[in-house]
Amino acid sequence: MQNRVLYSPALLPLLLLCPLAALISCGGSSASSSTPAPANVYVAGISGGAPQYWSNGASTPLGSTGTAAAIAISGSDIYVAGYSAPTSEMSVATYWENGSAVTLSGTAPSLANGITVSQGNVYISGDVNSDSSYLATVWMNGAATQLMDGFLDGSNLPNLTDANSLYVSGADVYVAGLVDKCILIATNTYYCGDVAVYWKNGNPTELVQLTNGGTESLATSIFVSGADVYVTGNEFGISPSVPMLWKNGQAITLPASLTAAQSVFVNGPDVYVAGACGENACYVLNGAVQVLPNVSSSSSGVSQANQVIVSGSDVYVAGETEGTPAYWADGTLYSLSTSTGNANGIVVIPD
Repeated sequence: MQNRVLYSPALLPLLLLCPLAALISCGGSSASSSTPAPANVYVAGISGGAPQYWSNGASTPLGSTGTAAAIAISGSDIYVAGYSAPTSEMSVATYWENGSAVTLSGTAPSLANGITVSQGNVYISGDVNSDSSYLATVWMNGAATQLMDGFLDGSNLPNLTDANSLYVSGADVYVAGLVDKCILIATNTYYCGDVAVYWKNGNPTELVQLTNGGTESLATSIFVSGADVYVTGNEFGISPSVPMLWKNGQAITLPASLTAAQSVFVNGPDVYVAGACGENACYVLNGAVQVLPNVSSSSSGVSQANQVIVSGSDVYVAGETEGTPAYWADGTLYSLSTSTGNANGIVVIPD
């Protein structure tokens, strides 16, 4: 089995450049934009090693170490999910309500990756270390439910799971992540690897089939529109890795210039996928790539989009530009800090 490391998909390293044929669509450092409608913009992330959120650019610290991975707004209340790090060797799943911290897993190593508030209930997705196995977990108002993978592979080995994103639609809870699955390849011999998966009310759906020595995969984001379930992710273990979009379990081809898929958002007929084009943050709208500008023209560091949302007719993206937290509104860059870090989640409340 692989050694497991708790992570947020927003922190996945981007190691690959755009294919040569895609340099034109991936390589720009400026973008045309329109003026977004007046709105209150809330962003969660990390700056200088500390979790925090920004409200219209003003920072609110959430502790001295850890990260803020996701943010939600309900009425006048601000919810942020992530983890605190009491030591350099340990992270503890935490959410903050209006700045006050609530730990979710006692002292067990854990993290929280996603948060949403629906009908007065607070839902959080993440991972908890249980008996040396990391298990995907959903908390509802603080009560934990572990998402077992449900795949009977016969290996008698622990199938480790991660929950990277969640979406609540009515009474249904959807979670995207991965399961570390094992398949029998010879007598008493198993091949184990990561498989992208999503759960609906605890029932899993594999998005990629694991084969001996084949590619592995993970799911990074999930969005539900009507009866349709959209999931983004990445296949890896090959070079270059392949960003993925699935609609109801069926793969949809993404542009070759996209090298990582971190977030999906659906607005009517329009499907947005945010991530990276080589070392540039970008998003894809119905197959068309929009490269986002960097904080400088030097392109001296890696940039990445971690979440995309739409408010009215305006497109907002949270991410990092050359290693610093930022967001973009209709292609215009707004830097949040000059310290090292990233912006992982974004919510917009129109005026």
